Amino acid sequence: MNTNGHEHKRGGKMNVFSFVFVRVHSWFKNTAFMRPRAGTRWFAWVVFAFLAAVVLVVLVVMAVNPYQLYGVSLCKPAYLNEHSYQMLPGLLRREHYETVAIGSCMAQNFRISDMEAVPGWGRVAKASGGGASTRTLGRFATAALDAKRARHIFLVLDTPLGTGGGIFNLEDQILEYLYDDTVWNDYQYFLNWDVLTGAVPRTLKANLGHRRFANALDRDRMFFWDFGDRPDRYGEAAVREDLKHRGDHFAPLRADAGKLAAGFQQTFEDRLLRQMRERPDIRFTVVFAPYSSAFWYAVRAGNGLDPFLAARANLLRQMLALDNVTLHDFQGDPVTADLSRYSDPWHYNATVNAWMLNAIREGRGKLESDADIDAANAAIRILTEPGRQPAWLRELFSEEL
Repeated sequence: MNTNGHEHKRGGKMNVFSFVFVRVHSWFKNTAFMRPRAGTRWFAWVVFAFLAAVVLVVLVVMAVNPYQLYGVSLCKPAYLNEHSYQMLPGLLRREHYETVAIGSCMAQNFRISDMEAVPGWGRVAKASGGGASTRTLGRFATAALDAKRARHIFLVLDTPLGTGGGIFNLEDQILEYLYDDTVWNDYQYFLNWDVLTGAVPRTLKANLGHRRFANALDRDRMFFWDFGDRPDRYGEAAVREDLKHRGDHFAPLRADAGKLAAGFQQTFEDRLLRQMRERPDIRFTVVFAPYSSAFWYAVRAGNGLDPFLAARANLLRQMLALDNVTLHDFQGDPVTADLSRYSDPWHYNATVNAWMLNAIREGRGKLESDADIDAANAAIRILTEPGRQPAWLRELFSEEL
């Protein structure tokens, strides 16, 4: 063959692509795959099998796309509670919305349709995760603002959470490679054992109608708890049992309630209040999650009521001074004394979420002055009076009060 003229030995002309193909084919025939040599062919096939498996895994994750990191997927999104942290970046970058609802598990049982029924909120996306600290809520807000789609943020705030290692502050589940929007880091998504053996099967089961994931494809119930609207998981007995077995959650209050309250306030100022001040073009509706009266009684028993109410009032006054912030507070509302709505001292059922949204639509619980803030704190103090508590709760904390 005359390579200068790219001619076949039969006399025909060979174009560049044919020439390259012939060369590659010739090389391949002479590799260990085609010409066995002792000790090399088996290794070559192992390498080939490994690479094929990697490609297969990547294709499966891309097709199922359980965390919705990309806009195209063969499966519908499975809005599971255990997927909430991981799905948020993709949803916030790709969904169409005007409002983002941000919160911990206290915000997960809001129905999307109920939030979209609030005048002026428009289409709503939910950015919530169980156990999210104030620091994590700030990260959610940053992700929402960086996506440049939201014009309104609905923030459900947990007062005692996010205290820098204090009570109830669970370890963050933020996966940096999902939130940094750097395509080169996406290999951690495709080649991830937890994604392959956990998120992918759950998403497939949800799409195939598995009974356990019956509501996972319902966007209206995005990131609902597994028992979010089951009445058998709530009631005074459930709250009592939880306090008996997990009363040590309140132990840090007895050690240094003032430090915990100060940590919460500082974290809120650094992570959330700063963003409110820097983004006057974004409207914020802030609601303090209505923990049960049993929760506040336990806080009072640990000498934490005064420090936390002082920090709460300080933050409320700072937000009250901002024109782009609307405040609502239900922590001192009589509904918090109805323990039939709670599964433990702080987690309420979906009826409370719906009640809050209805109150916001009607303008109830709105804080518009310093006097309103003082009255709201006074209402919490009234809720914690011993005479208003059931006998079992007074007995449980009798040694501390």
